[in-house]
Amino acid sequence: MSTWYRLDSNARVFPAVTSENNSVIFRVAVILKKEVDPEILQQAADIVIERFPMFKVKLDSGLFWNYLYDNRKPLKVQPEQTYPCAVIDPHENNGYLLRIIYYQRRFALEIFHGLTDGLGALEFFKTLVYQYLLLMGKDVKDENMILLPESMSVPLEAEDSYRKYYQKVAIGRLDIETPHIIEGTLFDPYGHHTTQIMVPASALIKRAKAIGTTLTVFITSLLIQAIYLEESKHKNVTDPIIVGIPVNLRRIFPSITLRNFYVGTRIIAEMSPNKKLEDIINLTEKQLQENLTQEHLQLMLALGTSIRFERLPLKLVPLFIKNKFTQQIYKRFGSATTINLSNMGKVQLPKSMEPYIDKFELVSYPKEKTPINCAMGTVYDQFNITFVRNIREAGIIDRFCQLLTKYSGLHLEVYTNNWGADTSKNTFYPDYGRIQGRQRHKSKSSLKDFFSEWEAKIHI
Repeated sequence: MSTWYRLDSNARVFPAVTSENNSVIFRVAVILKKEVDPEILQQAADIVIERFPMFKVKLDSGLFWNYLYDNRKPLKVQPEQTYPCAVIDPHENNGYLLRIIYYQRRFALEIFHGLTDGLGALEFFKTLVYQYLLLMGKDVKDENMILLPESMSVPLEAEDSYRKYYQKVAIGRLDIETPHIIEGTLFDPYGHHTTQIMVPASALIKRAKAIGTTLTVFITSLLIQAIYLEESKHKNVTDPIIVGIPVNLRRIFPSITLRNFYVGTRIIAEMSPNKKLEDIINLTEKQLQENLTQEHLQLMLALGTSIRFERLPLKLVPLFIKNKFTQQIYKRFGSATTINLSNMGKVQLPKSMEPYIDKFELVSYPKEKTPINCAMGTVYDQFNITFVRNIREAGIIDRFCQLLTKYSGLHLEVYTNNWGADTSKNTFYPDYGRIQGRQRHKSKSSLKDFFSEWEAKIHI
């Protein structure tokens, strides 16, 4: 009998606000030392998807809510054909809200934010990389860092931890600061340009400590300064530069969910010509300390989910009306930052896998009001920060690289996907635009499936 899942209390917004320039898709990728074998990758995907039933689903619309439904079609790995973090069309993807793509030495997982957050995606992807290397005959061990394919999925991995740890709190008047908005010229045709920056993690951490701060604060502060210096060349920057940083709530609450469980926090920097990097570091440290208290995160948990609205009679409002309301709220509060910085921290991978891995990539997605976003993380001793943009202007990214080189004294390895250029000359990315048809698969359904599906469609 088929299984269906409610979307978690944070994910319910995403189906309503998905669009070309807000794809709500993020990517985790690995570049190996040797070229990817597509047949072995397909075998690994077939094995791994069964370990993660909460991702082996399709999205459907009910009378009152969207829901996730058991997907019996095969998950087909695909050659990479378009720009990173493009919208996933379920009709071309056997209904899946994730895709596994490959090109030369790299394969990647791209996944819809309605399914999971960065940590959940990482756990799936780590298992996929491990299983691929194992099938390739490599001598790899899990070292207690991998959710093994032969292990059993447990119900707690699919729980809605927002609902479990939600506490009703008094919420007064909300005054949302208007952020400085980065403006630019959208790519035509539309697409995402990625800039990958690699630097030795240990050396960068040592430099941050010498300045008297942490790596997160250092990078955030450089980002704020880069935006101000570049934007003030063209206009007066009067609104604050606001950096949105997602916080993994599993560090605060004892959850092992593989679905979404994070809240957003913001660093708000009122800038002026005489503000130095040291000043920005001090205000960033102070705000992070205040924002990472359990009391503040509990408040953000209450504010950032739909739980407050999941009560009668609101539950009985038809889905199409909920979607219109959600879109309006998202337009008002979904652009409360200048840029977003997703920090995945140190990604734990077995030491035995290191000889086979060249690079590891983490890619976020841009939005209409935040046309440049970034993600960062460390794998082994490689620190990676990825900028993604949907506009032609690259001055902020260039300025950030200059500042990072200046204050760290380190050599940066930088490569891009060349979106917007006539051709791609980078061996890590294909020439874009060759879209091929994909085979559709039909699945059989039973009477029990029929009743299960209607139970999902009318759930409140």
